[in-house]
Amino acid sequence: MERRALSFHFGTDGVRGVIDEEFNEFLVAVLAESTFRYWSRRYGLHKVFVSFDARRKSRDFATIVLA
Repeated sequence: MERRALSFHFGTDGVRGVIDEEFNEFLVAVLAESTFRYWSRRYGLHKVFVSFDARRKSRDFATIVLA
């Protein structure tokens, strides 16, 4: 995987950013893997529930999380 600088910020409801600019497939993949690793090590979780809604690219991002 190519290394890239990540530029994002957390808002009151999670990660914020303009889709396909700050908030893109690469960021989703990095955050998903990091979060799962943390939860797995900290809490022993081995499964997560992934969902999507009607927002643009929501289904694409959910698919990336499941990969």
